Amino acid sequence: KATNYALKDMTREEFIKAVTTGLNAPPSYFPINARINKQGSESLDDVFEKGLHPLTVEQFKQKISEEVWVLDTRPENIFTQGFVPGSISIGLNGRFAEWAGTILPYNQPLVLVTDPGKEKETITRLARVGIDNVQGYLDGGMNTFFATNETYDKIMTFTGNECTALLEIENYDLLDVRNRLEVARHRMTGSVHVPLNLLSSMAG
Repeated sequence: KATNYALKDMTREEFIKAVTTGLNAPPSYFPINARINKQGSESLDDVFEKGLHPLTVEQFKQKISEEVWVLDTRPENIFTQGFVPGSISIGLNGRFAEWAGTILPYNQPLVLVTDPGKEKETITRLARVGIDNVQGYLDGGMNTFFATNETYDKIMTFTGNECTALLEIENYDLLDVRNRLEVARHRMTGSVHVPLNLLSSMAG
């Protein structure tokens, strides 16, 4: 109590400013979850029945052709080494539910790429933020995709010094998708800041 900034002697207005300054915007799934809490949601058994379907590579590609999105929940350092083109990466090992609820439209049909054995956990954690439209997962994960010689994408990673050197010799733009508090602390010169939670709404 002696050192808590919010318990110092201050006016009501000063207290409100102290505890609300710097807060990020609430995730987009908050109002959806509020509605679900009032109206109820689909049972988890029904969600599993719909989503726990192993798909062959051909079935998986057919889903993609029907404008079903691919969600890849493998760790980001594994994802960058090879992924299905167009995939969205949200690793289970991070703030998965928060970012899934922020980035993914709650009614968007999805198919999954996960580490084998993580399919049920992924579907469960998605359902907790109101995302219950999973339509299957890639059977065997990315190893199955690689084995069929399908085209896949990769992402190169760089250290800060390597990135600076690359920007000096190539005509690239540097996009910073961290939140504004992170950017306020440290930011690379010349970078363009668009928070990740706003990036999809600005596409196109």
